[in-house]
Amino acid sequence: MKLFVADIGGTEIKYSVMDTDLVIYAKGNVQTPQDSLNSLLDLLQELYESYGGEASGIAISMPGMIDSDKGFCHTGGALAYNQGQPVAELLSRRCGCPVHIDNDGKCAAIAEHMSGSLRGCENGAVFLIGTGVGGGLILNGKLLRGKHFSAGEFSFLNMSLDEWDQLTSMVGFSCATTGLLSELRLVLDISDSESFDGKDAFRLINAGDERALAVFKKFTRMIAFQIYNFQMLLDIERVAIGGGISKQDIVLQGIQESFTELLETAFPATRELVSQTVEIVLCHYGNEANQVGALHSYLQWSQGGSNE
Repeated sequence: MKLFVADIGGTEIKYSVMDTDLVIYAKGNVQTPQDSLNSLLDLLQELYESYGGEASGIAISMPGMIDSDKGFCHTGGALAYNQGQPVAELLSRRCGCPVHIDNDGKCAAIAEHMSGSLRGCENGAVFLIGTGVGGGLILNGKLLRGKHFSAGEFSFLNMSLDEWDQLTSMVGFSCATTGLLSELRLVLDISDSESFDGKDAFRLINAGDERALAVFKKFTRMIAFQIYNFQMLLDIERVAIGGGISKQDIVLQGIQESFTELLETAFPATRELVSQTVEIVLCHYGNEANQVGALHSYLQWSQGGSNE
């Protein structure tokens, strides 16, 4: 069986035609419409009709707090126009086939737990670093969704009580590529945001630029701080790092080093409670994790099963 699979991000949609053995028959990427849900549905219908003729259904990974059984977006995340919308039903009517939607971070967790870097874990997490921060939790061998479908929404964790009402104090900014680039532009005195992107940032970081490295160190320490908290709260065995910048070797290395340093300087009584053997690894599927997880989630849903 083949499915048309789409990973809808805040800026880009990655799509493919994939079978249940994860064989890819076609793939591509397009810009995500920013204006309206209708524009998004128009684009998805066009892509499905162009590439998914042999596909028996549509599996989608997307941002937001999502009731995957009902195909309903309670929130839209980076795509606010999806809030309160039965996206799966609307797209199914257009395309004439079953449509299943699921949260992007949860899709990644499903993929990595079933056949990737979290395989065999009782307690694990994915931490996806992109425009925002995506996440998913595996607890007691199962995906945790939560009563309101918000479990694993790391973006909304806050890092400062004094700046509670500021976007910059949230994990979804400070621990995301957006926050890293914002801090680098400030330190490097770059006023034009379009003239300095992720490629420029890592060109400086990998070259050893002192100012860039200092910002990057602060960035990895903030991520390591969150992993420390996950470990303290949930006794996680393994955290898989994903998202676009995880392709840079220095990202995983930096987070691992920062985590070790945090443990070395932690208050002794708490340090002893956190296992120093927690593994911090890369997502096995990289940027494909969301699509692979969306396919697995679709299959379980179509068979009357549950990912919970």
